Amino acid sequence: MQNVSALHYDLKYFIIFYREIIFSISYLFFITTLFTFIIIILFCIIVRHTYIKILTKRRTTIILIN
Repeated sequence: MQNVSALHYDLKYFIIFYREIIFSISYLFFITTLFTFIIIILFCIIVRHTYIKILTKRRTTIILIN
């Protein structure tokens, strides 16, 4: 009877430990996904901004040439 209760005790803590590991992995995955999404959005904004700058410079040079 002592072995059964010890096994149950170990199993309970193993399940708690396993749940904590799953929560931490999912939290880490969520944070990295969010961080990657923010970096992609910033990259798109920067690229768009520079592209608009290049386009406006090109328009002004075309206007000056004409």
